[in-house]
Amino acid sequence: MLQRLNVRGFVLIDQLELELGPGLNVLSGTSGGGKSLLLEALRFVLGRGSGGRKAAARWVRPGAEAAEVEAEFRLDPERSAALSEALGREAPADGRWQLTRRLSAAGRGRCSLNGEPVSRDALQAGALGLVELFGQGSAQRLLDPEAQL
Repeated sequence: MLQRLNVRGFVLIDQLELELGPGLNVLSGTSGGGKSLLLEALRFVLGRGSGGRKAAARWVRPGAEAAEVEAEFRLDPERSAALSEALGREAPADGRWQLTRRLSAAGRGRCSLNGEPVSRDALQAGALGLVELFGQGSAQRLLDPEAQL
């Protein structure tokens, strides 16, 4: 489960920390309130970029040195072990996984998993299935043939 999302220097967001509780969490508000921007930040940290493209320096807030997004997940032992095996890394004893992605204004990126460097591709592969994003007319996971029945 996603427990915390910390966003710094991302497009229009100077700094934001979002804590999520157990069960259903809903982001609601008026148009232009920033809901889509939070989803973009989540896609960014999961290595998905926007529309599958690699991240670009345009994600960095004007005047900021870098855009950085951290997502903290707490996984059950089974899911944590599967993620550990997929990434070839030891699972944290408490089941907490922290994904971090940073992009400098110069366009240089860096990803880490629990504080250790990792490639964007590995981050993206490891994060597969951690979060499902649904919007109007989209069910992203259903587009993946391996996720279909």
